[in-house]
Amino acid sequence: MAYESTQVNIRLFQLSDADRLDFALHLRDRPESRIKHPDWRSRDGIRLDLPLLTDPDQGFALVAEQDGAITGFVGCSGPVRERTVARLQGPVVSPRARRMGIGTQLLQSVLEKIGRTYPVGCEAVIWADAANIWARALLKKFEFRITFSEWFLQHGNDAASPPVLSEGFRVRMTRDRGDVESAYGIYRATWQGRKSVDSFCADIRPEPNGICLLESGEGTLAFFIVMARSNGNADIEYFAVRPDIRGKGFGKLFLHHALPVIRKEAGDRPVTLTVHTDNEPAIRLYEGAGFKKLYAMDCWQRDIGESFYSSK
Repeated sequence: MAYESTQVNIRLFQLSDADRLDFALHLRDRPESRIKHPDWRSRDGIRLDLPLLTDPDQGFALVAEQDGAITGFVGCSGPVRERTVARLQGPVVSPRARRMGIGTQLLQSVLEKIGRTYPVGCEAVIWADAANIWARALLKKFEFRITFSEWFLQHGNDAASPPVLSEGFRVRMTRDRGDVESAYGIYRATWQGRKSVDSFCADIRPEPNGICLLESGEGTLAFFIVMARSNGNADIEYFAVRPDIRGKGFGKLFLHHALPVIRKEAGDRPVTLTVHTDNEPAIRLYEGAGFKKLYAMDCWQRDIGESFYSSK
C-alpha cells in the first residue's frame, strides 16, 4: 500500500503507538539504513524504551500520522532542565511513505520542540552510517555538520585472561550517589561534558545499569557507566582514567577486570562501546581487551539556534 495523501499530522508519541513502529525495527542491519538511535530489535525493545519516550523530564518523541497509520518517528532524549546535548532518535520514515517530505517535517518539528523545551544553548546530535544517503541529505538540509566519527565495538568471548590485580586495588559496580560524586571530577576533566551528578544517578538507577570503578588507597582512579539498552546490549559509556595517572596501564587493568563484573550484573548481554575513529591509543586498549570493530558512524551536530527559541 502506498500513502497517496499529503495530509500528515505530526503529534506527540503515545503509549498506544508502540505496536505501530515496525518500520523502525532492525535499522542497524544494513548500512544504508543504519543509525545509532533508535536501535530496536523487536517490539519488546520499543516497550523497554517507553519510559524514556514518555517521561517529560527526560525528553519526548513525535510521530507522523497519515491516513490512520504511523509513517514516521523521531525522538529526543536528554534531561530537559539542563543545557545538554539533545540526542535524536531518528527521524525514521516508513519505506512506503518516502519522498513525501515526512522526514523534513519531523526534523523541523523536533528541532522546534527542543527550542520550546530545553534551556538556551543546547545542541542536537544524531549518528548515521556514511552509507545512509537519506539521512546525510536530510541532515545537510538542516545544516548539521559532522563533528567526529565513531567505531562501534563489541567484546568477543575469546579474550585473554586478565592480568593480576595488584594488592590494594579493587573493581566494583555501584549505584551509590557518593560513588558517582567520587568519579565526577574525572568525567569533567576528560569529557568536558554537561551531564550533572543527578543525570548520572538517574542513568544508573535501574538495574543492571551502574557505575564501575577502579579504586585504590588513593581513591577512584578510573570509571565508566554501564547502560543496559533496549537492543539487548550492555553499553560502556564515559570510560575515563584520572588525568594524572594516564599512560601507566591502569585503563587496561581496569577494563580487563571490569568485564567479569559487567557480565555478573548484566548476564549474557553483548558488551559494547564506541570510540572516536582517530583515537588510536583507545582503540588499541579496547582491542587488546578483546573488543572487535563492528562498523563506524558519523556524528552529526548542530546548535539549536535563536530561530528555534523564538517561540518560547
